[in-house]
Amino acid sequence: MAGSQHPAVQRLQVFLSESPWEHEQINVRRLQRLLDDSRTVPHAGQVLVIDDSGDPKEGTATAHVGRQWLGRYGKTDNAVVTVTTLWADENGSSKLSGAEVSAGSAGGDAACA
Repeated sequence: MAGSQHPAVQRLQVFLSESPWEHEQINVRRLQRLLDDSRTVPHAGQVLVIDDSGDPKEGTATAHVGRQWLGRYGKTDNAVVTVTTLWADENGSSKLSGAEVSAGSAGGDAACA
C-alpha cells in the first residue's frame, strides 16, 4: 500500500496495535458517531455500509498479509483485511472506496474494532 512505510503511518500503526483497546466501547462510540453525523446516518431508503472483511492467508507471499483481527472468526491470525464502503438503497449499491489494510511491522497484532 502506497505510503505504508511513512513515519506518520508507522506511528499510527504502533499506536493502534500496542494500545489496550476495549473493543466493545470503541464500537459503541463508532456507531454513535455515525448516527450523530447527517452524512453517515441512515436515512429514508439509503444507507452507508462500512465492511471490514478479513480473509485468512498462509505464508507471506500475498501483499498485506500479516497478523490482523478477523472479526467473523473472532481471532487474530495471518490475514488480508479489506475495508470497503458502499452506498446502498433498495435498487442496489455503489462502491465508494476499498483499501487493503496492512498489518504493521511494529511487532504487535493489528486490531480493528
